[in-house]
Parts: sequence; structure tokens; C-alpha cells
Amino acid sequence: VEAKDEDGTWPDLSVPGTLPVTADVSVSNVAPELTVTVGNQTVDEFAVLFIADLGKFTDPGFDNPTNPAGPTRETFTYEIEWGDGTTDTGITSVDHLGRAGEPTTGSFDGRHVYWANGDYTVTVRVIDDDGGESATSVFDVHVNNLTDLSGRVYEDRNENGLDDAEPGIPGVLLHVVDTQGTSETDDDQVIRTAVTAANGFYQFTNLRPGAYHLIEAEQPLGAYDGMLAKIDPMFPDDQVTIGDNQFSFVVNVDDHDAPGFEFGEFYAVNLDRVVLGGGGDGFALLGLTNTELNVRNYAAVGGDVGFASGTSSKEARLGYFNKAVIDGTIYQDPGSGFKKFKNVSNDGIIVQDLDDTVADALLASEQALSREATQTFDKIGGKGKGSAAGDHLVISGNGGVNVVSIKDIDLLKHQSLVLSGSPFDVFIINVTGKFHFHDDAEILLADGLDASQVLWNVAGKSNDIHIHKDARMSGTILAPERTVKFEGHLTGALIAGGKQIDLNVNHHGHRQRHVDSDGLGTITYVPFAVAVDRDALQPDNVTGLSGFVFEDDDVNGVLDRGESGLVGIELTLVDENGVAVATATTDAQGRYEFTGRAEGIYTIRQAQPDTLPSGLRALDGSETIGSLGGLVLNNQDSNEIQDILFTSGNVGSAYNFAEIASAQLSGSVWELVVVEVGGRRDHHHRHHDDWQLTLQKQPIAGVEILLGGVDDRGNSVLLTSITSADGSYVFDNLRPGTYRVSEIQPDGFLVGEGEAQIGTAGGMINPDNRNRIRDIELGSREVAIHYDFTEIAEPKG
Repeated sequence: VEAKDEDGTWPDLSVPGTLPVTADVSVSNVAPELTVTVGNQTVDEFAVLFIADLGKFTDPGFDNPTNPAGPTRETFTYEIEWGDGTTDTGITSVDHLGRAGEPTTGSFDGRHVYWANGDYTVTVRVIDDDGGESATSVFDVHVNNLTDLSGRVYEDRNENGLDDAEPGIPGVLLHVVDTQGTSETDDDQVIRTAVTAANGFYQFTNLRPGAYHLIEAEQPLGAYDGMLAKIDPMFPDDQVTIGDNQFSFVVNVDDHDAPGFEFGEFYAVNLDRVVLGGGGDGFALLGLTNTELNVRNYAAVGGDVGFASGTSSKEARLGYFNKAVIDGTIYQDPGSGFKKFKNVSNDGIIVQDLDDTVADALLASEQALSREATQTFDKIGGKGKGSAAGDHLVISGNGGVNVVSIKDIDLLKHQSLVLSGSPFDVFIINVTGKFHFHDDAEILLADGLDASQVLWNVAGKSNDIHIHKDARMSGTILAPERTVKFEGHLTGALIAGGKQIDLNVNHHGHRQRHVDSDGLGTITYVPFAVAVDRDALQPDNVTGLSGFVFEDDDVNGVLDRGESGLVGIELTLVDENGVAVATATTDAQGRYEFTGRAEGIYTIRQAQPDTLPSGLRALDGSETIGSLGGLVLNNQDSNEIQDILFTSGNVGSAYNFAEIASAQLSGSVWELVVVEVGGRRDHHHRHHDDWQLTLQKQPIAGVEILLGGVDDRGNSVLLTSITSADGSYVFDNLRPGTYRVSEIQPDGFLVGEGEAQIGTAGGMINPDNRNRIRDIELGSREVAIHYDFTEIAEPKG
């Protein structure tokens, strides 16, 4: 600063007058200082990451105490680049005004959703609006991949450990247990539960990285533990361990969804359910076609007795002698005879056609014999070459279904055969030759095995069955063509179809030791658990048309492993004159059948279901031409297979009808607006304390949205929706296909200034029209969300 007279001399400062003074002042704009208040973050994909006061900044303030207008307020623009190609911007001001030379302070929040897992670097920037330098800071965000885990609990009818479109088991409880203490919970805690749906399907969603057990918490009622299988090839084998009723697995940060954790079950269908007409208790003693039953000094405890007559003139008879006691109902086939004695009343006899009963018993034996053997013996018991060694042979179970093939069993006095197995073992023992047990010979069950788990299927009619005095048996004896001489004791059931079943505890006057207090031998009824699959043993001469109705998950028109049949769907068989000649309804596996048809040209017509077991809308899928040929129209909703040429003696199979679960696409239209958040005003309407300007979304109603594309049939699609009051729109009941969604530019908003957001099913924003998202691939069951459009209003005034 200099002060001089006009002539350049220093003035006399003691003389009053005007003193002109000039001053040169240099003012610098100090850059704001930015502090990011958080460290590195971890968040789940699709979850909201919200950080209050994400950025705090300081900047020197300007406050002239003589200025009546008050202090000068500074505004700042902030940017948050989230690292995934999206940037949030906003305007904020100071929270606190300082005096001259004191800094002012401000802050702003951060809020974001990541749509894909990975690692992201977030850049935060504050720009001084009066021309100062910017301040920048960074931090990292790790986004967890969330894995969906799913599969089925199903009845493994063919016992191959694979889900071959077999019936699902509903109502089974499953647990997910955290074994390493992820962020969800402490170690070894049940964190999720699910119950299987009608088709046996279950799902656990949004599992974070960690180590887990997937456990079948409850064994389905009446089922034996089957085989578990992981059928998802993308989930590495080294991440999965299979144990008893559980999978142990590791979810890594880069894992995808994991379908196909399958629990197979061997369903325990009691033989008394297969052999119909047992009055609910089942048959302790059953004579098949034209078999004479003689019961003398025996007690049949806990089950019923039945005897059936065949087509020959010889009648089946029940002889009921001495102290015989039947603790149950006697079922007598029409035409068979009964010798009445004083200890039997007519009230205990029911006349009933037992043809189905006999057929089912024969079917059970036939299927047991058709099973592949897991162990084979030529001879058990007796003496000499070829006999299994020792007087006490042990056959051990494998923990599942054991099919034992034996040519001859001839246990001598005091010899025994021990079956050893857990409660999860089933023994099906097929004997094709001798079945002979001498005095005091025994079948022993060990290690938790009981009689309900053992079936003796004595096939053929080469030898009579002899069970001598005091021999003790366990299990169901099924001998469709054998005559039986029985003097021993049985825990199980006896079903035979030879000339005679002769039960006599005092045969030839021999008194037995092991009788009850009344001097009677006993059959203590215990039913056997065996699965009989009728479809697996269809006779070769059956004529008809059959197929399945199923949910086509992958939309390929083929009934694949793991896809579920649909129960209760009605089908109609129509002849060449257009007349409906028969109807059929699908069973629990989705199977239908028309039998006994005359020659002709037929159409099979399926009734379209409204919904699937999942609750989603059912859409017509592809129809499949079966073994006898035909015609389908799969480019439209037909639900028909036409021109099936059926001739006598033929079997037409695999006439299948697929159903597809509908898809959905939705989103919203928003207006981006700048709003003031927080703070307060005094009575002069001046701002004080903690206020900021930020961008917010407000819904836009009444905007027209177009959906176009090509569905899975190759047909063009063009649909229209209008946004509702909350700005949302939705397209329901879509077929799988490739789609595009477009927004019609609303009035009053800037053209080309808005943005489109790609939703959960992917796609691409059209570079020539940012109001359009194309190449959206929708699959069956797909629920595609967040296809959003944002708009900026035209300036007013």
C-alpha cells in the first residue's frame, strides 16, 4: 500500500485534507477438503447400500460482520461414481457457517443398489461452485453373490438315484444350517427352513458365501431313506459332500444359483395296501386262487384272513379246526367254501371279490423277481458241496434295498440265517428252489432290522414249502404257486397260491415247545414294506394310447429328468367323426392312458389348466407325437395331437403334453427432481443448520409402455401398458421369448435427457433410442423387474 501526493511526493500527514489511497489485494480460493466417513464396504447384491454422511467437506467461509445481509452461503456439487457405470450427483451446502478465516462444513448421504456381485471402486468428488478446485476420495465395495438353492424330494421308484420325472413328495421339511458362522448367524444354527410343494420342489434364496448343511429334517412318513444326488454340473464336486439325508456344501463369492440338490426316497408301500381288500388291517394269511386253507391250533394275531376262488370248478375252502383263533376279519371270495365251527360267527365273514387282491399279490412277486440282485447264493444251509459255510450264516445289509438271490434254502435243525441291517435296510429275498426249515431252524434279525423290512419271494412251483415244528420265521412269505406245510411260528404274513396252505401246530401228534399259553402256534401279523410299480410291469398285449402331461421347465418340449408331471388334468379321446369316445385323468405322475380302443384315427385333446402347482399361470407348451405317429400344431394354442392311426394290438406311448409357466416383466417411470432436504428456516425465512439439495425420484403416471418381441414359438408380440399412480407398469402371463420394452416420451419432459435402466433379466439399451431396452431374454417362471425409465422436466417460465 502506498500513499503519495499527485506530484509523487509523500504528503504531510499532519495537514488535514483528502488522502487518496490505493490497495492491491490478492485473494486465493482454497480447495475444499473432503473426508469419506466410511471404510471399505460389503453388501449383498440387490440390497440397498445406504451410508449416512458418506462425504463430509470443509471450506474457508466468508463472513463480513459489517454486512447487514449476513454471511455468504456457498453451494457445492457432489458426485458419487459407484464403479458400476452409474453416477449419482447432487447439490449440497454448508451445515455450519464460520467467521472470517474459519472453515465451513457440509455433508451428503449415499444410497445405491448393485445388480451384480463383484468388487467395485467408488469415487467421491466435491466441486466448489465458485471456481475452486475439486476434492476427491475413494473407497471399495465388495458385493456378495447370493445363491439360490433348490431341488426336489421325490419317490425313486426305479431306485437308480436319479429323478426320472418321478412323483414328488410334498410337505417334507428341510433345513439350511450355517456351519461356519457367516454374517447371517452364529455357527451351527438353522438359518432357513422350507417345505416341499405338491411336486416335491423346494427352494432357498439369497444364501451368502459360507459353509452350509442342507438337511432333510424329517423322513417322509412311510418312506425309507433313498439316494441323494447333486445334478447341477456347474456346482463343483469338491464343494459338496453327501451324507445321510444331508448335503454339506460351500457357497463361494462367485457361485451361481444351485438347482438340483435331489433327495430320493424309497416309498414304504405296505403289502397290505398293494393286496387290496384287507379291511385296513392287511392279510396275515391269504390263500390265492383255488388254494385250500387248513388252520388247526393256530392263532392269526393282528391281521385278516382271505381265500379266493378261481375260474376252475374246484372251490377254495377254509378249514377251521380245534382251537384255531383268527384275530381279524375273514374275507371269502364268492364261490369259495367255508367249514363253519362253533367258535366262528357269521359276523366275522365278509363275502368279497378278491380278483384284484390276487392280481396285486402276483404283481408284487413278479416285480420282486425282476429286481437286479445285490447278493447271490446257490445254497444256504444243509450239508455238502455248494452250501454256504457254517450253521449261522450272516447276510449284511447295504443300508438300502438289498435284493438277495438264493437258489435253495435248506436249514437243518438248529441252523440259522441271520439278516443284519439298520432301520433303513430292506431285504427282498428271491428263492427259486427249495424253501425248507427243519426243527428249531431260525431266521434271526439283527442290528435294528425287523420283520416289516423282509420279504421272502418264493417263486415258481418246483418244491413245496416245509416249515417244521419250532422253526421260527420273520418277514412276509409270498409264494404265488407253492403249497405250504407250516408247523412253525411266523412274525410277518403268509401269502401263498398253491394247492394248499396247511397250518397245524400238532401235525402228526407232535407237541411243540414254542406255543402260546393256549397251546397255539402263531402268525403275528407284520406287513412288509415294498414298492410295487404297476406301470413297470404292463403286459405286452395291452393295447391303448398313453402319455404324460408335465411342466416343461426348460421349454424344449421334452419330458426331461427333474420335470414334474401334472396331476388331475383331463384328456379326451376323439374319433375321426369328431365324437368324444373316452376321457382320462392324469395320475400323481402326470400319466394318462386310454385302453381297449377299436381301430381308427384318433385325436387326443388336453384340457388347458389355469395354473400350475407353483401358482403361476399355465401356458400351452409343445405337444409330442408318440410311437404311432400323428400331427401337432405347436405354433399356436392347440392342446391336441391329431391323426393318430391306431390298429388292434398296438400300444401308442409318449403322447406328451407340455405346459409352460408364465413369465412377467415390470418396471417404473420416474421424474428426477432436485429437492431441499433437512434444515430449518427462521422467521425471516433464512436457512439454518444441516440442509442440502439432492436428487429424488417421483413417479410419473399415465405413461404408455410398449412391449414387443418374438416368443418361443416364433410369433410376434406387441403389448401395451400404462403406468399407474405409483409410476409402475407390468406385463403378465408372457411366454418365454426375446423382448424389448419401450417408453413413449411423455409430454412436458426433455427429449433425450432421460435414462433407461436394465432390469434383472438383462438386455441392452438401444443406442439410437434411450427410451428402449432390447434383447431381454425371458424364460419360463422368469420374473423380470426394474426395467425403469427416468425423465427430466422441461424448464418452466
